[in-house]
Amino acid sequence: MKFGSPYKQADYAKHDLLNNAEKRLGQVARRCKFLSAVWFHSVKKSELNNLKSSDSDKELTLSFEDLADTATLRNDLERIFQIKSVNGQTLPDNRLSESDARLILDTIICPEFRLAAKTTSADLKIIRWNRLLEEQSKILDFIEGEHSVAIAGAAGTGKTFLALEFARRKANAGEKVLLLCFNTLLCSKLNEENKGDSSRIEIRTIDDYVLRITGIEFNSPAWGTRYEKAVEMISDSFETAFPFTCLVIDECQDFGLNFGTVAENTGEKDSNQVDGRDDSKEKFIEEIKSWGEITHGNRFSFIVFYDKMQMVQARSIPGFIEKCDTRLTLHKNCRNTKNIGRTAHAVLGADEPLFRTNAPEGGPALICYSESDSPSVKSALDRILDGIEDRKHKDIVLLTCKKEDNSALRGYCEEIQVGYYKRYRYRGIRFTTCRKFKGCEADTVILLDVDRETFFRQHGRLFYVGVSRARQDVYVIASLSEEDCGDICREILESKDFKNPKREFQKRLHFG
Repeated sequence: MKFGSPYKQADYAKHDLLNNAEKRLGQVARRCKFLSAVWFHSVKKSELNNLKSSDSDKELTLSFEDLADTATLRNDLERIFQIKSVNGQTLPDNRLSESDARLILDTIICPEFRLAAKTTSADLKIIRWNRLLEEQSKILDFIEGEHSVAIAGAAGTGKTFLALEFARRKANAGEKVLLLCFNTLLCSKLNEENKGDSSRIEIRTIDDYVLRITGIEFNSPAWGTRYEKAVEMISDSFETAFPFTCLVIDECQDFGLNFGTVAENTGEKDSNQVDGRDDSKEKFIEEIKSWGEITHGNRFSFIVFYDKMQMVQARSIPGFIEKCDTRLTLHKNCRNTKNIGRTAHAVLGADEPLFRTNAPEGGPALICYSESDSPSVKSALDRILDGIEDRKHKDIVLLTCKKEDNSALRGYCEEIQVGYYKRYRYRGIRFTTCRKFKGCEADTVILLDVDRETFFRQHGRLFYVGVSRARQDVYVIASLSEEDCGDICREILESKDFKNPKREFQKRLHFG
């Protein structure tokens, strides 16, 4: 490797890449515009003038803001590629056809999807295309030719990332793909990440897709029969109702026997209407799978991702998981610090998760005890927020283990957009429920309304979901007495012979 300033090193790498491309692709490479840039991922744009290198060029520099926001990164990359000259040398325009670009991508840039995570304790913000572990890469390669696959994985093992990457691979191969999930927030996140990548991928919540094909609106007289109607339409005219050759489902543990309110499940409506204890979602998916195999044969792909420990919207795992021809498991956590992973898994009595190589230890989750009334919880929250350094540059979310309307913070939050987040009006920070945020992630999670019910209802699964959303830091505001902590330790965490209930509770859950 040649040494020098970062800009010289980038320029050397550019010429090496250009030479390699010309040897392998000839005239195609000469039609491609090659530039080099430097990314100082811990330096803010306002600090770029302080760079000492004599050959530094702000026009060819990416900064901290590009790491923190994909829209900023996309804009800056487009700006760099529009540069006409560097150091007085005029650059050729790009004259690549779509097939030329695909050839360069497949032959030079990315002949195989083999990108390994290189996260250090100083770089906890994880870049999307730098997160594929060897384990995940092997699974993607393996399922390429499979037709019916169920992939299990605990929180943070990369299920959502793999679901979208698999969908992209299928779309790039010419297939039309439907990617279904349960929650509105996750659907919005996936659509944002796929923006500009592939028009052959359609991403929807399952309720939104059923609305699309049946036209049955929420609270209409036929609302309760919408899934039965969807099954009929799939059976009567499959290719009209389902114009896809690949179905990918993320978080599909929630597609089983249903319970709870509509609002609690989808996050899209505010209603106390019970959605019914039925298996209509499961039957709908099974009908798609059955007709897909009949209509398209081996061309039809059915890939589902699930975590039984995050089953907070259903009573049982869908039967179609058991019927998949191939079942695989992801083991390595690639999102959380080690301490966050330990706290999340401890509440379920699960073994400590495996972590990616060089995963940061991180700080322990911190707990703050508070009375359950609204002013006390607000006071505890404000103290936590005041103690978070560089708060305005951090991605923070407030998650309640209850419904929004039952949270102690409900009177201090305002609606941003129906079905999405509310906002803590005093600090401008997002607020939502653990259920709605499932499948999403943030740098810092502040978990609210943690009480006795959190652990004894659904055996702590909402606590597990909430804590595991955090990449870097977790704060928990808990309304728990000594008696509550003692009961949780004995009955949930199976502790014995302890004298101080709160100390034992904190020890078992790895709180700092």
